[in-house]
Amino acid sequence: MTPMNDVVFDGFSFIDNNLVITEIDYMTVAPRMNQLETRANRDGADLVQSLLGVKPITIAGYYAPNTILEAQNMYDILVKALNRQQRPLYVPHAGSTRKFIVTPENIIISEPQGLNRITFSFQFVVPEGKSISDSSVIMVSQTVTTSTATIPLTIQGSAKARPLITLQYGSVSGGTGGVVSVRNARDFIGITVTGNFVTSDTLTIDSDNFQIFKGTTLLPPVGRLPSWEAGAGSLYYSDTFASRSVTITAVYYPGNL
Repeated sequence: MTPMNDVVFDGFSFIDNNLVITEIDYMTVAPRMNQLETRANRDGADLVQSLLGVKPITIAGYYAPNTILEAQNMYDILVKALNRQQRPLYVPHAGSTRKFIVTPENIIISEPQGLNRITFSFQFVVPEGKSISDSSVIMVSQTVTTSTATIPLTIQGSAKARPLITLQYGSVSGGTGGVVSVRNARDFIGITVTGNFVTSDTLTIDSDNFQIFKGTTLLPPVGRLPSWEAGAGSLYYSDTFASRSVTITAVYYPGNL
């Protein structure tokens, strides 16, 4: 467990190494990258897509040992610890911690006037623009026996969720040439899978890694893999079978901007 006044980068604890932290700036929200297209013969523009950009995090402080030698040795320790890419950074937040996958971008270490003291300022970049929880959360867990179903859900955190959705068919009849759809019920963005379905089939939709499997067979996606914004929402399921019993389970790792 990371102490509430500590920062830990890939296992390197600032407190355990007697580093004093004077600044933890992690609340700058990643900017939005909005793609706009002008309208034909009309004022304004249409939003084509809006994507989260990268997020900066700055950690600053100092180290004040007894000797100049210790200060200079700490320089080597810090440079070694920070020479890593895409590693977890834990920062204190609201009585717990937030985990970001970061890469150091700007490393500034100084020894003011050659004294037994060094100051540091490290800027990290978060490519995905958000924190990610260490623990997964169940988004949906429900058995469906009707040809269509809308399942309510709630997404924790403040970032979009791209879940791992598993459909386990306990029974199927009339599944030859069947069509299965799984969508976000709000915007109806989702995927459609066509094929022969039988009892014990499993369909896996990995929205985070953009993959769909029927059993162990990787399928080409038809449509867009669904995602859900933070807050209340719902998952829409439909199929063309005569009857079915399908257990739908979806899990995700909550994120925060």
